[in-house]
Amino acid sequence: MSGDIDALACALCGRGAAPQNPVGLLIALVNLIVHVPFTDLPVLRDYELGELRQQYDYVIVGGGSAGCVVANRMSANPDTTVLLLEAGGLETASRQIPLTAAYSLGGHDDWDYRTVPQRNSCLSFHEQWCPLSRGKVLGGSSVLNFMMYVRGNRHDYDRWALTYGATGWTYEDVLPHFKDIEDFRAEPVDEYHGESGEVPVGYPNASTPLNELFLNACKESGYSIVDYNGATQSGCSRLQANVANGERVSASKSFIQPVLKKRNNLDVALFSQVTKINFEGSRAVGVTFTRYGTSQNVSAAREVVLSAGTVGSAQLLLLSGVGPREDLERLQIPVVADLPVGRSVQDHAFLLAAVPVITDWQVGVSLFTLQDIAQYDTTRSGVISIPTAIEAVQFIGTQYALGLDSPDVEVAIVSSQPATQLARVEMLNLGMLPEAYDTFFGPRNNVPGFRVVVFHTQPKSRGRIALRSSDPTDYPEIDLRMLEHPDDAKAAAEGMRLARED
Repeated sequence: MSGDIDALACALCGRGAAPQNPVGLLIALVNLIVHVPFTDLPVLRDYELGELRQQYDYVIVGGGSAGCVVANRMSANPDTTVLLLEAGGLETASRQIPLTAAYSLGGHDDWDYRTVPQRNSCLSFHEQWCPLSRGKVLGGSSVLNFMMYVRGNRHDYDRWALTYGATGWTYEDVLPHFKDIEDFRAEPVDEYHGESGEVPVGYPNASTPLNELFLNACKESGYSIVDYNGATQSGCSRLQANVANGERVSASKSFIQPVLKKRNNLDVALFSQVTKINFEGSRAVGVTFTRYGTSQNVSAAREVVLSAGTVGSAQLLLLSGVGPREDLERLQIPVVADLPVGRSVQDHAFLLAAVPVITDWQVGVSLFTLQDIAQYDTTRSGVISIPTAIEAVQFIGTQYALGLDSPDVEVAIVSSQPATQLARVEMLNLGMLPEAYDTFFGPRNNVPGFRVVVFHTQPKSRGRIALRSSDPTDYPEIDLRMLEHPDDAKAAAEGMRLARED
């Protein structure tokens, strides 16, 4: 491998100069991927199928984070036949490197949705629309996300159970399922964690001085160091991540890849986009889907399981006649059930800040070296194994939080330099206006520092998803209406203030 590193160094450095171009280093890392075998990377030939059965016991629509789990659990019974339909293909090597996750959004495995223009958010983006990356790949958004493992606050589950009569959804009810799927690789393993599940969870195998400095600052400010997936969920912590041996671990690698060849009762059909759920009366009996350009039908003897994501599931229900009557009749879609599908959509708004420092110990895509690449290639360790350079998190309750130990703000500490050539490419690729980036980050260009990202986790604003047409290939209208409730903007601003003070 040293020869490849030397060749890359020569190509990047020209006449022996040290590599300085961060974009060049990223390209070097991506080029290196073709030489590096990744663990359990799925291979297309393992997913080749002939003719599908005309009927399965269960037909699962969407092979994302939920669909992969459901397919695994249902097919564990050898007498049950299961079909998992996924619109996309398989994850690639470029998705496996933890550090570069934020720089590879978009592409063939991303639905790449966008909202309609927003009124109180995304003001720095083209026409004020928000980009929404969602996985169009087996494993879904677990292939694209930043690998942060956050179960959610216990009080959220309890509120859902109480408010909506969601029997079986209290935190006490769902905790055994979290433990069942978890392979917790940090200490201590207590009653809140499992050790024998499919999903590895642990701390990154590398850190920078920022991690320790931040945690010390938390303690000095009166915040506890906690296991935020454990007993107390307010405070500060190192990041818990879905990373094993320095590589991303997706839902497909955890739940499908290990069992696919062992279970003849499980079929996984890739590049199969479901266009309609078929009903007999009010009962779902099968689906229509397009596979390799051909429309096909398959029936479900027992159940159709819809797990196509927030956007995809709503769109499919609406296309199939389940939704607000007036919206369906406007598009001449026969009404199966008049229900408020697509209403009350929520999402987490986030604020981004750059924090300058007077030292040069920060890491990230802006500063890693060819030596870091060599270390990652040979040992899967070092700064490149840190997911998106997120080192630590903090959960804070503002005055707008819904209760004690029910924080409404999550702060991520990102140890990458906030204002560089590569950071500019990243943000512009997401849709940020050049003049907006240059105004906010230009004055800090190449100034040592790190990023603080503040997520508002208890939004009161509610949006909607609606069909633009009855064409399944036409993306729906997505209006998140983020920060339209006055408390949301106030809580996010207070969260940023508290984060900067700490």
